[in-house]
Amino acid sequence: MSFNHITGVANFSLSSPLRSLKTLVLSHNNISIIADYSFVEFPCLTLLNLSHNVLETLSEASFQEVDLEILDLSWNMLTSLPETIFLNMSKLRDVKFAYNLLQFLPPLTWKPLSDMVVLHLEENYFICDCHIQWLANNTTPLGNIHGWCSSPKKYKDKKLTHVARILDC
Repeated sequence: MSFNHITGVANFSLSSPLRSLKTLVLSHNNISIIADYSFVEFPCLTLLNLSHNVLETLSEASFQEVDLEILDLSWNMLTSLPETIFLNMSKLRDVKFAYNLLQFLPPLTWKPLSDMVVLHLEENYFICDCHIQWLANNTTPLGNIHGWCSSPKKYKDKKLTHVARILDC
């Protein structure tokens, strides 16, 4: 469903053949809104690609009732993430938020993810101050975190995880 100029994702009411859908690619559209519980009718969905859209915000219930393994939200315009967006998504192992406008990573956002393998945060605008120190003390196994600081100047282009370990807060 890529390249179709879709502007929003509402709650789907689908017939049974699509309930077994495992992969949904909605990339390269003009999606600016995702309604709460939009993907509840896809109980088998494991991969959701919403990259290359114009999403600015997400609701805490955008992906509720879906136990994804891979979520791609790269190349959007996201500025923040709700703290409970990944609640009940225990299988999520690969998350892509690269090429957005994120500046902060709320620590509670990642807490529900027990098997996270890769977190792609490249090309965002992270402010590396004491608010990222939780990355160094993280008890949730986030695995490989790919992302760099944008500011302050002394940390620009340094890995988020490296700066988190050397911060003196």
